[in-house]
Amino acid sequence: MEPNVHVDLIGPNNMAQGNVATMVANSGKLNVGTYRPWINDKDGNTYVTVYTGGDPTSKKNYQTYPIQTNGTLRRDEWKQLDQVLLDVSRQRLGDV
Repeated sequence: MEPNVHVDLIGPNNMAQGNVATMVANSGKLNVGTYRPWINDKDGNTYVTVYTGGDPTSKKNYQTYPIQTNGTLRRDEWKQLDQVLLDVSRQRLGDV
């Protein structure tokens, strides 16, 4: 059985190939935070936190916005998921 693999690409001048790449190219910029809606424990509302530029290690370079859609995970759960994915990728890639 041959694997069924789809790869999305974005090239020069936002030329996109694939559904996800087209969506990202049409939005103007890739900000991963917009794809991670999180649920606030205090008020139950859904928010996204996006990087606004500058030093990525500084909290002042991130802005949190309420959105009108359903969240999937709490903020700390997104952080845990990201850490697990990074750990697995390092194992497979040999500590890149």
